[in-house]
Amino acid sequence: MSEAIDIIIKSWNAIDYTLATLQSIREKTKLPHKITVVDNGSSSETLDILEHQKDIILIKHGKNIGPGEAARTGFNSTSSKYFVLMDNDVVVTEGWLDKLLSDIDNDTGVVAPLRYGSRLKYPYSDQSSRKAWEDIRDKNPKLSLFDQLSLFTGNNSIEHFEKDLIYANNSKTERVIAPPGFVSVSLVLLNRNAINNSGGISLDEFVGYGGEDVDMCWRIGESGYNIIRSAKVYVHHFEHSSMEENKISIKKSLTESNMVLFKKWGHRMDEWIKKIEALEGRDKIDNYPFIKLFSDIKNDRTAEYF
Repeated sequence: MSEAIDIIIKSWNAIDYTLATLQSIREKTKLPHKITVVDNGSSSETLDILEHQKDIILIKHGKNIGPGEAARTGFNSTSSKYFVLMDNDVVVTEGWLDKLLSDIDNDTGVVAPLRYGSRLKYPYSDQSSRKAWEDIRDKNPKLSLFDQLSLFTGNNSIEHFEKDLIYANNSKTERVIAPPGFVSVSLVLLNRNAINNSGGISLDEFVGYGGEDVDMCWRIGESGYNIIRSAKVYVHHFEHSSMEENKISIKKSLTESNMVLFKKWGHRMDEWIKKIEALEGRDKIDNYPFIKLFSDIKNDRTAEYF
């Protein structure tokens, strides 16, 4: 592919993570690409460091106006047909962009890589990969980011870990049924036409943290585009780094965003249940956490994030 792929990174302080993200992209990306960092009101110290990164385009909002608006700014400031939208706390593996591009076409709106999670087995123990990562992070808070990551990968390269994770889980590239399924947009390859044809990369109703990414996946799926979870690529998402550094309540923010999602999509829950039963069987409904979450909200229990 001759066109340089735009890579849009949303940033809000947490500069150590941003630098780790930029370092991994520089080291692991061979295809022509352009990096645009959209900064949401970081400190002057953070901005000074970013301004000295000569291989990026830096767009400064001057204040925090939310990840949805940052995504819109990045989208409107770039032009490649396929582009990457990512958080500022993700490290990639060798050849990641080539592999993601091999899974996208005109009928596909989103391609997401593998990342640690509660349903992916950790290759080196009986834990889930999420539990293994959270244990390492919580028990070693003073270690550097890359030292924590090295413990998680069993002191192997992240590429070696990628192969072990895929093998341990017998991972296969799959089409996600969306809605109610979705993919994490901590890093995704997106089709610009799919974004335009499904209402935009983020809608005004999502003003806080969370929700806009799930809503985007669901709108793209409703518009008839494929949403693919690729088993060819693993990326490591340190997760919530900007929210933690800026002392934003993750639980409060995501609970609020779930209520916005419920008000917009909650009336579709029974329809989704019937769809999953028909396509996969009733025993698979538990694989779709928003069905349970919306049921809890409907029954006045909780809107907490799962």
